[in-house]
Amino acid sequence: EMGMGRVLVNGRLFQEWDVRQFRRAVSVVSQQVSVFSLSIRENLLYGLDDRARLARGFEGPDKKTKGDAELQEVLEKAAAWDFVKDFPMRLETRLGDGSVKLSGGQTQCLAIARALVKKPACLLLDEATSALDNESERIVQAALDEIMAKMKRTTVVIAHRLSTIRHADK
Repeated sequence: EMGMGRVLVNGRLFQEWDVRQFRRAVSVVSQQVSVFSLSIRENLLYGLDDRARLARGFEGPDKKTKGDAELQEVLEKAAAWDFVKDFPMRLETRLGDGSVKLSGGQTQCLAIARALVKKPACLLLDEATSALDNESERIVQAALDEIMAKMKRTTVVIAHRLSTIRHADK
């Protein structure tokens, strides 16, 4: 009969999940992403609360050592470190109005890095490469393929291009 299905997340009915808990476990990268008129560091940490920032070393005494090392690692996974390292102020580089302007591909890579910083249980990619030119799409797609292959997490990919899902297992 129509409408009689169930949606399970980790074996639990979706309705049983606390909405805030569920949202903390999911990161979304959409086709149209935004960067904020903040530093690259602040853009990457946007989804984390103060307690998480401090606990993971992104704020406080470990900021320049442990925190920066983790952000560099995430940027490398998202194919963004190659351009971030070339900015004189690296993670402190300001983006947006009157500051550094990123290309579409760079913006998309930064959005992927921001999603990964959260360490989500589920990564949702909604046409994450469709707005890019062919070269940017190739770079971003290679980064996403590597992330999906190496990281043990659920990745849901919504795409029109077959090339976007060629390495999907289901």
